Amino acid sequence: MTIDSVIFDIEGTLVDSVKQTLRCWRETLPEFGHDVPIDQLQARSGMDGNMMLEQLLPELSDAGRKKLIKAQGGHYQKVYLPHIQPFEGARETLLSLKSRKLKFALATDCEGAPLAQYRRILQIDNLLDAIACGEDAPKGKPNPELIGRALQKLGASPDHAVMVGDTPSDAKAARKAGIPCIGLLTGGHPAEALRKAGCETVLETIRDLPSGLHGAPGPFAKGSGVSQA
Repeated sequence: MTIDSVIFDIEGTLVDSVKQTLRCWRETLPEFGHDVPIDQLQARSGMDGNMMLEQLLPELSDAGRKKLIKAQGGHYQKVYLPHIQPFEGARETLLSLKSRKLKFALATDCEGAPLAQYRRILQIDNLLDAIACGEDAPKGKPNPELIGRALQKLGASPDHAVMVGDTPSDAKAARKAGIPCIGLLTGGHPAEALRKAGCETVLETIRDLPSGLHGAPGPFAKGSGVSQA
């Protein structure tokens, strides 16, 4: 398989934001009379927020879910967003891969102020060829629409693209979009869960990606290059 395009998730993949997001949910939910254990939130990290709440709190109405999501987003932007940092080596890794003439896109559920802040701290806009964000699709991952939009904006074929993410939802969305997924352990999901969801390869961090791609744009061997947790 020849790779010419790489689609990246951002939260938990390029920026270290998962623990902060989970803490934010733990602080917001009690304000609405709900107490959800952290392990249940972690297991659904990376999932579309509306879908997550449908699973965790099925008694909530559509309006109730929207109100919760808005409150959590506002709390995150005020308390946590200013302190989010990129993962070590994220920009340097993308610079290294860009020298191989690869095309890059972001496919992320986030939008607005969080996405703008992540792009600012990562300083990778000059490396990106496309961005598909929450504004481009009504449903987030594991729905494949964001990845499809990223492929479309890149003008890329699923046969020559790969997704890089940190959650089972990234892997499921990639699989539905017809592209392989490389999973990173930086989102707090165990390697087994990532593989079960469809990751072809599991790596420790974004810094391991050049070796995980096996010299892209050369062959990307399915199931190889796995770094054990």
